[in-house]
Amino acid sequence: MSINMYLGAASSQKNNMNSLCIEIIQSMEQVKASIKAFNGAILLQGKTYRTAKLYMSQTYLPLAQGIIYLCEELIRQNDRYINDFKSEVATTDVKEEEILEQIREIDRMIMKYEELNSVTPLFHSTIIVYQLMKKNLQDKLQRLYTYNTKSANNYETALQLAKGVIDGLQAVQNGRGFNSKTGTFSTEGMNLDWIAHIDKTHYTRKAKEEYGDYLEEYPENIEKVITIIKYDESNPKYVDDTNEFLGPLETHDTIEIKYLIYSADEPYRRLSLQYLNQVEIAAIDESGVFSSDKNTIKFDVEDDRTNDRGKYFTFFHELGHAIDYYHGTEHGYDGFISESFEYEGKTLSEHMYVDVENKIQEQLRTELKQEDYDELTSAEKDELINNVSEYFIYNGPTNQVLSDDEKDLFMEVKTQLSDELRPDHHNNASDVYGGVTVNQIKGKWAHHEESYWINEETGERERAK
Repeated sequence: MSINMYLGAASSQKNNMNSLCIEIIQSMEQVKASIKAFNGAILLQGKTYRTAKLYMSQTYLPLAQGIIYLCEELIRQNDRYINDFKSEVATTDVKEEEILEQIREIDRMIMKYEELNSVTPLFHSTIIVYQLMKKNLQDKLQRLYTYNTKSANNYETALQLAKGVIDGLQAVQNGRGFNSKTGTFSTEGMNLDWIAHIDKTHYTRKAKEEYGDYLEEYPENIEKVITIIKYDESNPKYVDDTNEFLGPLETHDTIEIKYLIYSADEPYRRLSLQYLNQVEIAAIDESGVFSSDKNTIKFDVEDDRTNDRGKYFTFFHELGHAIDYYHGTEHGYDGFISESFEYEGKTLSEHMYVDVENKIQEQLRTELKQEDYDELTSAEKDELINNVSEYFIYNGPTNQVLSDDEKDLFMEVKTQLSDELRPDHHNNASDVYGGVTVNQIKGKWAHHEESYWINEETGERERAK
């Protein structure tokens, strides 16, 4: 069977089909609106109406959406079919048999001129021209064959969507969802697999279209990409800000971070997105830090990809500081909400100081129960506890000097608590202890440079936590 393309007829057929699809889409949008209006009709009460609303939402709403997906896919492929042919094959009608006949005619002409050329070389240039004409026709024919093979799968997604729609129509036909004995609607006993089939078919196509190169390298992440596409569609408010904020990152990092944010529970998801238009990623190869005066976040993305505490832990840790700061200023506090918001008369930072101090004093009391300290009075033990715990809690430059006994206690408690904080799962607590004591007590994870916490010139705190 000959392969032919009549662009005029194909374009007319495409336009007619697209017009029909547009009409169907519009009617399905009206169906969706009617179902939503029916569901919101507060005057329609009783078990029949209540179950009918749920039934319509579970069946006819996804069915209408599936028909919309199908029609949108048909329009997309109809347009693509014509446009791809024009760009890949030709902008005019192409008939396989005509091209083959032209090639055969050129072969005959070449043979004729080669015979003449054997008598006189005057026809050599003419032969070259015919050979070039033949090559152009062969190339055109090959493009036609290639396009014909490739375009054979163009409508595969549409066929899969059509299958889901047909299954959906069969599932809801003949009033199967209504129980005349109880006067209620229900999907019990109905096969609703077609809903997931339609959804997966539609979003798999979108994922491959929007992230094709990425998915070729990371095919295992298609579900993450689909999650991202769905959330972006239903929450367009944050899309531009999120993409701009994550702009400095590679696609893989962007996908992983977006997925972690989008799949988080509320309110963490919303808080993670809410302030991205106020901060920017200033560096992706430096130690983690959020600078409220510069509105920037820095972190080492290469290390963070395989962070022992979890993927991109440092990134989210610094983003947490940013949320803390912007949420505080937004609600009338002077900077970080953890340094301003008060609960039971103390800020969140002050509560952390108290918690750390209580733990240190508890550990000191345990040490003082050893027989080496039996000769000390209760008052002397209290003095040791107060002096050592005060030395641990950094509030600024001090001239405090510990006695030998106090130094021994200090080192013992420092070692014990630091060892307790060393496991990866204590990373957050380690950061808190490191902040309160300026790294005198810390586990594996902390802001190890003292300059993070204090001004190196004055010794005063730069950060409260």
